[in-house]
Amino acid sequence: MNKRKINQLVDENKSLNERLDILTRRLEELDQKTNEYYWGIRTDLRNQGGFASLEKIVFKSSSRILVAGFYGARNLGDEIMLQSILKIFEEKKIKVTIMLSNNYSLDTSIYYPHDVIHFPAKGMDFSIMANNFDTIIWGGGAVLDDNGYCFDSYNTSLTYALFSISKNIIKKNGNVIVLGVSSNKEFSDPKFIADLDYIVKNSKYFSLRDTFSLEVLKKNKINTDKIEVIDDIALAQLKPLQAKELNEAKKTLGLVFVLTEENLPTIGSYLQKIVQLAKELKKEKGLELNLLIIPFYDADNNDFKFSKKLVEEFISEEDRELISQVESVVNIEELEEVFSQCDVVISMRYHATLIASCLGLKTVLINYDTKHRHYFNKNSFIKQKYNSELIECYFGDEAEKIVHCIKEALADTNIDEKRAKEGESVAKKVSNKIRNILAIAEKP
Repeated sequence: MNKRKINQLVDENKSLNERLDILTRRLEELDQKTNEYYWGIRTDLRNQGGFASLEKIVFKSSSRILVAGFYGARNLGDEIMLQSILKIFEEKKIKVTIMLSNNYSLDTSIYYPHDVIHFPAKGMDFSIMANNFDTIIWGGGAVLDDNGYCFDSYNTSLTYALFSISKNIIKKNGNVIVLGVSSNKEFSDPKFIADLDYIVKNSKYFSLRDTFSLEVLKKNKINTDKIEVIDDIALAQLKPLQAKELNEAKKTLGLVFVLTEENLPTIGSYLQKIVQLAKELKKEKGLELNLLIIPFYDADNNDFKFSKKLVEEFISEEDRELISQVESVVNIEELEEVFSQCDVVISMRYHATLIASCLGLKTVLINYDTKHRHYFNKNSFIKQKYNSELIECYFGDEAEKIVHCIKEALADTNIDEKRAKEGESVAKKVSNKIRNILAIAEKP
């Protein structure tokens, strides 16, 4: 065997050993994570079982208004929708109560001066809430979901909680206000459909954020005559980006991923190819392409921790200088500040895609609807209404296809002024809309 062949085998063996070391470390981490999840679940069940039912809590708030959604989990899109509502109430010095998800470590002072209340822990909580509030506001989100539509003391869905509280408030002649929600692609649970029909008929105001969801309701024989389709309420706070001087020798890609242990290998393969593209562009065209990973899910610092792990596991040390990480983004002002640094946004998240599109940024959607039942209707509507130039691929596509879409986006990174002006107009329109609708809640 010649020396060249021996050296080749040595190199291959070294590469395989390095990969084996990575896989071994991952297996150890997964084993550790499994133990953490096990003890975390035990702790959560114990904590939830220990939550006092609301009939044991003395309500001291003078607020008659309950604002409910997927809040407290620090999912940026949901928090921005909540902030759009709170801003209007705060302008009028109206205090509300916010129903939060089961996030035991949350610092609830971020919602001051409003009161907060924990997610219903017991069946009686639904009627207790109705006794203490005259109005419930569903603050946006993909909440029309019939998956697991039942009461479960350890895992009641947000949809079931919203429907149950709303039915109780309707029966006492209170107000149900639904602001820009969306649905799954289809429904199958008869009780869910019947309850939704009852709430639509008896709500003071009911709106969806896309026409695809409207068609789903019609298909299920729900009377939609009183339903309005409005813009996503997260857009109420949108402000145009400050114009920046274009630098053809330097570009920044903003990367918004859905970061989970399960998704890491696929996203890792994408990131490797994007890094390879950056190196090729530097060598062939002298273009400096920087990658900026932007967090969207902040519970327990999830996205920052996973993005750090992503880089360490899939990117060599010498290439890591191409990648920067934003540690945390908590409101639309901070998101716009980060987006202002980007020439192109690559996004798996609905709200990141929507907001980037309405700011006029060149946007690539890595569509997540094959993995998540909530994504089809709302993602489809972005391209239909807000960004006909949206470049679209799918999570699970080969990395080469993702890179092809990025190259297409990089061909022209100018802000789309027409789209940005339309986004500014949408912001004013939806802000005025929700201001007028929320006036219903002020009436005694």
